[in-house]
Amino acid sequence: MRKQKELDVRMFNPEFIWVAGRIIEGPTWQIIGLYSLESVAIVRCIFDTDFVAELELDRDIPDDYRTIKKMYFPYKQRADA
Repeated sequence: MRKQKELDVRMFNPEFIWVAGRIIEGPTWQIIGLYSLESVAIVRCIFDTDFVAELELDRDIPDDYRTIKKMYFPYKQRADA
């Protein structure tokens, strides 16, 4: 556990925030959490429609999740493993 916390601290970048999101329908999505650490956002994703994205601070959040460049679906990755 200690190694994970040390890794998380090194990975924190104050220019970005980790968002856990959930696809509602089509390109529409909702925020289910905002986190300073990627590992915490990943834990929040419990459905295959949940995703983690790295977003820049002081920027508008896109309406269409498909336009987010740095995002992935951790639940689907766990299921494929």
